[in-house]
Amino acid sequence: MPFQRFLVLTALVVSLPASASVLLTDGDFGTATLSNFGTTTTSRLETGGNPGARIQITTVSGAGTGGLVINDTAVTGPLEGASFDFGLSVLKGAGSFGQGQAVGLALRQGSTVWVSFLYITGVRSSWTDQTAAGTLRAADFNRVVGTATGGPALNGSVTTYFGFYAANSNSGTLTQYYDNFKLTITPGAVPAPGAAALVGLAGLIARRRKA
Repeated sequence: MPFQRFLVLTALVVSLPASASVLLTDGDFGTATLSNFGTTTTSRLETGGNPGARIQITTVSGAGTGGLVINDTAVTGPLEGASFDFGLSVLKGAGSFGQGQAVGLALRQGSTVWVSFLYITGVRSSWTDQTAAGTLRAADFNRVVGTATGGPALNGSVTTYFGFYAANSNSGTLTQYYDNFKLTITPGAVPAPGAAALVGLAGLIARRRKA
């Protein structure tokens, strides 16, 4: 397994470094921001987690309904094209049946929140760790809170907060529990200084040939 550097967050603001991964974790949710869109209730319970505290999200059928849990650590720097690894623990609650809830990555900039679907949880009778991986692309996010137009700005110009969401569109009222949020963000490949210089030189030569 290749060696990989990680920056574990201990501050509330961190810049995405060029040569290391950023790791966001939250198993207590004591300072996370909880909110909802549509007919959903999201709450933090002190006990019953895996271990400790847990998040309870109760969804009610209807288009555009879900719960949001946003980590309190701000991330700055270019994010478009960065890869991510997502982790979450899930447990069924009252009324859970069928496919459970849809889960995905949540992203907040200012007062606007966008979400990107990752997977369906299923109904889990014991705490189950679930993971997903992908690439951050503004085009993959849909706005659920706020009035900003277009997708999120992932060019490094806006401070960004990450978290997760759970939603349900048409399966009655059901509850699921969540714990141990984890998100690793790894910057996209950056050309070496020599390579960047060669690209610029090639462009200059091409323009001169056309002149």
